[in-house]
Amino acid sequence: MIDEVKGKKQELEVLTANIQDLKEEYSRKKETISTANKANEERLHWLQRSADIYRDCLGLEIRKIHGDKLQFVFTSIDPKNPESPYVFSLSLNEAKDYEVSDCSPHLECLAEFQEKVKKTNNFSAFIANIRKAFIATVYN
Repeated sequence: MIDEVKGKKQELEVLTANIQDLKEEYSRKKETISTANKANEERLHWLQRSADIYRDCLGLEIRKIHGDKLQFVFTSIDPKNPESPYVFSLSLNEAKDYEVSDCSPHLECLAEFQEKVKKTNNFSAFIANIRKAFIATVYN
């Protein structure tokens, strides 16, 4: 009977050690998740702030629309009518290249811009070039 009690005590010690290990692992994972969540919240804050700056200063709003497309809406292009929207929709084709599907008003230089972004992969320059082209349509 004494051996049985000693065996149970030993089992209890092993189980207690296992529980302690699991608690420590849980605590580490919880801390990792907490750190990742903080980093994600900070990144989301800065992304939202950047989006606000683009919207307020450049008059650029980016929307997700049907068919996994992004719609870029520029305002503040025409000084006579700053609220007038200049819009284009963008998606990725099967070759993972940028493809403009809709553009209002139509820009003749879209194919050239698409080829350039395909070669350089400089997306911000692509957006800037389209904005400049919209501005050129106002002054022409």
